[in-house]
Amino acid sequence: MKILETYADEFCRYLSSGCAPFETLRDSHYKTIISSLLSDNDAIRGDLFGKQNLDGSIAKVLGIMGRCCPLYNRWVQRVGSKERVLSVPKRNLENFLGYFGMFIRKLPVHERCRGGERDWTPRKSLEAHLPFQSAFSFDLMGAFENLRVEMVFGFIYNILDYLNPVERRNIAGFFSMICTVSYGDKRGLPQGAPTSMPLFNRILYPLDSILSEKAYERGFLYSRWVDDFTLTSFDKRDVREVFGVVDLVINELPIADHKIFFQDKEPIYLLGHKIVDDKVLKNSEEERLRCKVSPLNLNEVYSIDNCKDYKPWV
Repeated sequence: MKILETYADEFCRYLSSGCAPFETLRDSHYKTIISSLLSDNDAIRGDLFGKQNLDGSIAKVLGIMGRCCPLYNRWVQRVGSKERVLSVPKRNLENFLGYFGMFIRKLPVHERCRGGERDWTPRKSLEAHLPFQSAFSFDLMGAFENLRVEMVFGFIYNILDYLNPVERRNIAGFFSMICTVSYGDKRGLPQGAPTSMPLFNRILYPLDSILSEKAYERGFLYSRWVDDFTLTSFDKRDVREVFGVVDLVINELPIADHKIFFQDKEPIYLLGHKIVDDKVLKNSEEERLRCKVSPLNLNEVYSIDNCKDYKPWV
């Protein structure tokens, strides 16, 4: 069972219709719908974008689309041995996406979703877990890149249920395409766009909801910091009791198999901090590398022949 909706049939109909984003925004009917959708926000009546207004922003986006210019500036950022592709929207598109980002942020996130949301820090998120003796954590692999355009389409399509089927499909298609970028053979959320984090957190609401519920049923407390999943227990637990959560996530998004950790001895290292005597303390990367337990071997626990040595979460 898939948790994150994609409305695959509707997305395929959108692609086969050949209705490109430029054509949608240029159409006066769709432009009116988009303008109405984005202007339904008190914030744009203020000075958030200076003298830039929504209609002017739409006109400028049409301008760069009409000239077939790239909508995003893209480059590879290298930090040490790590690389990541940054995709920052051109200024005119960024202004327009700012309005869409405000619209998206009006929609709810799950109470256990913390990273990128107002009033949360890693320390505060960890303090909400205290006290605990066992911690299971794992990261997604290429989180934004692997949150595919189909998922973005499904999320937007789902909230536009007041439109007729064709309008709903084309508007969802328009926003899903301009809010994603190409990663070779797929499209995903760009690193560096103002819409990526709010979309990511809200698209994952159904997953957060199920993981939180299943964790609570088993005596674990769940939270998510962007692509970092954390489950803790007040008492000592066995990793086989909690590893079933991986099944629920890996069916939706790929997991970084070298970043799966189970810790039940202090200090416990999570979200760049360490927990000692029910206190969340600072630590260095060097200390974490030296003292943190080794990651679990995914192939040993989650075997390819399906002989799983743990309790499934069903």
